[in-house]
Amino acid sequence: EDLHYRLFPLFMSLLYGSGFYLFAKMISKNKWSQLSVIFFAYFAQSWSPIISLFSKSIGASNGLGIVQSLELILDPSIIFSTGMFLALLFLLLNMGKSLKMAIIIGLILGIMSELKVYMGIIAIGSIGLFALYEVLLKRKNIFPFVILFSVGFVLTLLTFFPNNLSSGTSLLFSPLFV
Repeated sequence: EDLHYRLFPLFMSLLYGSGFYLFAKMISKNKWSQLSVIFFAYFAQSWSPIISLFSKSIGASNGLGIVQSLELILDPSIIFSTGMFLALLFLLLNMGKSLKMAIIIGLILGIMSELKVYMGIIAIGSIGLFALYEVLLKRKNIFPFVILFSVGFVLTLLTFFPNNLSSGTSLLFSPLFV
């Protein structure tokens, strides 16, 4: 019981915050900026609770189509996949020519696609754009990116599709909630 209700949420919160901290540390060397990113990652909210005081058509918790950051803890897969995505970005920027790092990033990518498929799609697209940038513009070696995508693809095939094949349409494209 302690593991599920005390330790696991603490681990998830630390993963979420450390992911944002590492990402902010890569972008800026200013400590104030890094601490601001962590603060806003945990406590940023939309204006819908304030707007709901004046208008009854917008709810306080899910108004304007935005999930409040404090409500993310209700779905641990969102927090965990966000932390994994930020860790993946950190490792990707520090990958260099290391094949071991490419395999680790591929494993994270495959696990993330099973955990939260839409975050996995965002990660695949982000890594694809980054790989194109590195290979075409910076003339880096393509081999680590091929290894990364291969490991991620195989792990996704082994985990996501067997578990979700019988559910029919597991991916739904619905832009602007239409």
